[in-house]
Amino acid sequence: MKARQDFKSSMSILMLLPIFLFQQPLFVFSFLPPSTRASIWRRETFSNSPPVTEVNRVPSSTVFASDRDDDTTNDIGDDDDDGGIKDFESRRMDIVRILQNTYYRSLNENEDGGNDGFEESIGNDIRSTGKTATLDETTGRVLNLPLWRVGWVETPGRRNCLNVHEGQYTHMFETILSRSSTSKGVDDGSGEGPLYFGHLYLPGGSASSRSGQEKYQLKTWKEELLSDETRFDLSLLNTYKGNDYVNDRSAVIGCLMQIVDHRRMDDGRLIILVQAVERFVVDEILETKPYAVANVQILLDEEELPWSKSANLQVVNNVVEGGNLSSDNAKRAIDENFCKYVRGSAVSASFYYHSYEFDKPKLPISDNRSVDDKSEEYISKDDIPWIGISKLLPFAHYSTDDVSLTRANEKRENAEKSLSVTSSGFDGGESTLEQQLQNGGILWNPSPIMSSDVVIRRSQDLNNCDSLETLLWLALDDFCRATRFVPPEEVLNHPKTTLSPKYPKLRRQRRLSYLAPALIENLEVGKGMRQVWLNTPSTRARLRGALERFDHLNNELMGQFN
Repeated sequence: MKARQDFKSSMSILMLLPIFLFQQPLFVFSFLPPSTRASIWRRETFSNSPPVTEVNRVPSSTVFASDRDDDTTNDIGDDDDDGGIKDFESRRMDIVRILQNTYYRSLNENEDGGNDGFEESIGNDIRSTGKTATLDETTGRVLNLPLWRVGWVETPGRRNCLNVHEGQYTHMFETILSRSSTSKGVDDGSGEGPLYFGHLYLPGGSASSRSGQEKYQLKTWKEELLSDETRFDLSLLNTYKGNDYVNDRSAVIGCLMQIVDHRRMDDGRLIILVQAVERFVVDEILETKPYAVANVQILLDEEELPWSKSANLQVVNNVVEGGNLSSDNAKRAIDENFCKYVRGSAVSASFYYHSYEFDKPKLPISDNRSVDDKSEEYISKDDIPWIGISKLLPFAHYSTDDVSLTRANEKRENAEKSLSVTSSGFDGGESTLEQQLQNGGILWNPSPIMSSDVVIRRSQDLNNCDSLETLLWLALDDFCRATRFVPPEEVLNHPKTTLSPKYPKLRRQRRLSYLAPALIENLEVGKGMRQVWLNTPSTRARLRGALERFDHLNNELMGQFN
């Protein structure tokens, strides 16, 4: 019993360790149980350690996206006169690594059923925040997803390199990475279980979450519908602040991120290469401390939903009203009970495309260990190749291997076929999730540009994704010629020459609808629009909004030469 109590007490302190990683002096270890404290002192002694008055963090580089928006930390000088601080920090980090390895290994053992029931004695924190995020293929929800709430927005198709140094998020990512060898995430077709986390916009980052203001609190989409009505006022959506536009409330729609590669730094930070693969809406909050964990629903674009296709709408029509509804009314008549499992099949199929849509590069950081050396090498800030990492950003590349597309296409076709099977179980009475989000103002179409010179210069069917894609490429070509702008290579994937013929055009169009607006997001017409594009319900509306903005820019450029 005594050993069990000591273990429980140790784990409670160890779980909080990353939170104090950069802030607390070494006397924090005095609160550990005697047995644990003794083992640490046997390994390292502080009898000759110099006194420490302050422990600073190395500031973020501009190459990285940081987990703090209010970072005011200072660099540790490289020319310390006493010569003892670096040695002190090195020994301190050795002890931190011992504790981290003990704690995160315990998490792994608990998830795998080890420790002879000690999971029960540790408490709910390890059980809830220590589980691997997995896709429920029946409903299309990602369960137990850790949330990274920061002050900028990601959209699908982007890639980023994160500099993680805030305590709660160091703990979160170490917990995720401890699953790397035994991941149970959904297989995306690559034969491996990917490591996921959620990226959710929070203006001001962690400082805002601690403010206690209701608009910054994490909410589900249902709670957001019951909150204040300002989300309906599009004039308040993007308020001007400094040199940028911001949406001053916590988002409920975010991006599902996949960890591609990572390295640990000698000062405790993590360098993590990630890419945004899908969007989601927060469905159920499981934990808020030490970091947020939620069940989220993956949101597909309207064109990807099996019941939105014209052929399948007739199935719905026949079931609901004996074939007497118009196409629009048939869409509105679809019930959530009718389609949620069909959505799950479609989401599952979407995940199988990730192996082709996202390659998996490694961070360009040399490893000086021998082949037989299994220990981890910790890198310093001087070892980071800033230029090499920047070449991997900001957009993901397609993979050259299209083997997974065959299985992905089969899954998509099966999802569409399942509609006719599921239709016999139609219950009626509840709008689809997507319809509820649109009715509540959580999903919305991009607002038009309020300018008299906005003209769509080529008259074609603007409700057709094929036509919109063609028009957008033409507008992008006009813009590049006028400005001598060269788009990134990963954007210039010509539909008929560089992509696999097995790759569906709708997937290609969805990706373009996110990447094209990103090319002009530093211009006035594209500022502060990432969350808008993320909240747009369809590929068609996103392509149309991007086309309007490129045409607006081209009209202005043409006016300069008249």
